[in-house]
Formats: sequence, C-alpha cells, structure tokens
Amino acid sequence: MRVEGHISGFSRRTTERRQSERLRVLVPATVECGNKRYTAKVLNIVPTGAMIETSAPLAPRCRLRLCCGTLSEMAVVVWRDEQRAGVKFLWPLTDAHVREQVSRTEAVRTRLRRDE
Repeated sequence: MRVEGHISGFSRRTTERRQSERLRVLVPATVECGNKRYTAKVLNIVPTGAMIETSAPLAPRCRLRLCCGTLSEMAVVVWRDEQRAGVKFLWPLTDAHVREQVSRTEAVRTRLRRDE
C-alpha cells in the first residue's frame, strides 16, 4: 500500500510494509487499562497487533490488556484517533488465536443474518 502526503510543500511517499495481511473481524472485547475496564470491538487482527474501536482514554505508548473470547493479551497503543486505536501485542499471537477471532466473527455474522 502506498501512502502519499505533503509536509511543508514537499511531497513524500512512504511504503507501508506489513508482515501479515490484516484479517477483518468484528468481535466484542474488553480493554483493561490501569484498574479500569472498557468495552471495545476488534476491527482487524494480525499475529502482531489489532485495530480496536473503544471510547477508553488511550494514549500512544499506553500498555493495556485486550480480552476477546479466550484471548487475553498485553499490548501497547501505537496510534489513536477519536474512536479507534492500533495496538501491538507484546508477544505475537499464534495462528490458532487469530483463527479463533475470525471464527467468532463468522458466528456473529451468522447470528445477525438469522435475526434479520
């Protein structure tokens, strides 16, 4: 993926390099930061990190625990915008943990279609 931007009148091109393709998911989660717990949704996931949606007051470099299904992993916030944050896991996930989150997403989608 190529990203273009302008800084002080100069054009700059950077290439984003990822070790793994992001897998889109949509599963409920909990973010534990300090002694507080916040609701969240995992929007995409790779073995090294995830993008989450939460109203938790997270700042870059903040450490947290992301709990999602049987997943309970320590992570650090890499970036943050209004409702989303990118987190990097302190220890990479196994393929089985990533597949579990994808399976949970498929189960949620099936349930939503049934309820329509």
